[in-house]
Amino acid sequence: MYEYEDIGDPDQIAQGDVIEWITAHRERPWKIFGVVVTADCDLAWNKHGGVISYVPGLTNSDFIWKNFRERFFEKRRQEALNSVTKLINTAIQNDGSEDSSLSGAAVKDWLARVGRDNLLDEIGINGSLRNKIVKNLDKLLICDDILNCESFDMSLLERAFAATEEKDDRTALIRKIEDQWTQLPGDIFHLPSLPNGEEGGLFLLLRHIRQISVDEVARRPSDMMHGDVKVKRIARVCPPYRYAITQNLARVFADIGLPEDHESRRKTAAQQFFHVGN
Repeated sequence: MYEYEDIGDPDQIAQGDVIEWITAHRERPWKIFGVVVTADCDLAWNKHGGVISYVPGLTNSDFIWKNFRERFFEKRRQEALNSVTKLINTAIQNDGSEDSSLSGAAVKDWLARVGRDNLLDEIGINGSLRNKIVKNLDKLLICDDILNCESFDMSLLERAFAATEEKDDRTALIRKIEDQWTQLPGDIFHLPSLPNGEEGGLFLLLRHIRQISVDEVARRPSDMMHGDVKVKRIARVCPPYRYAITQNLARVFADIGLPEDHESRRKTAAQQFFHVGN
């Protein structure tokens, strides 16, 4: 099971237990999987006050849709909008119109109101400049499509990537996602497999600590019949991954941000010391 092991004592919830929401309570992306982070000593001595802390675990597709899609295509959308706005303003200036400073927001409103072709017709843009604007408008529109799409859509992801990167190459998209997954920030812990044996992995979002009542966690199969139960335990993260998760968790919340000028003032401290009295 790679990063997971079987749960030993079915009666004892433990740090590293992987919880999975049962059907009636599943809610993408936040309520599919999670990993318990309450300390074992608190669980063993019942010092948790009836509340278990966990970090949500996003599946591969949910993480792509929540993280990669939003970051990547929001940037591409803004780039396309900036290009369209600049080109339209150039066309207006060349036409001798007094109003030659449309904002990006105004362009988007105009586009939403009349559509791509009517917008260009109303301005009177033709030829090579029209082709350039159409190219960037198409990028803008497909970015809008994917950013407004709530559920994972691989076909749309591939089409949007090909349109914005001008590379009809699926391997380029795969490499882009691989690069992101191998350079994750410290507040995301990646388990590249799923505990239930299905294909995929889990991305633990360490900053998003959440709680669930201990009465809502099924310990044995018979507990699934209880009306309050919302999750079941399906495995336990094994060492060393279990301890690495809590180590990263502690690092995230223990990190202290200092003012930007702190480092520069440290560098000049010695110089200031030796200039004292001169």
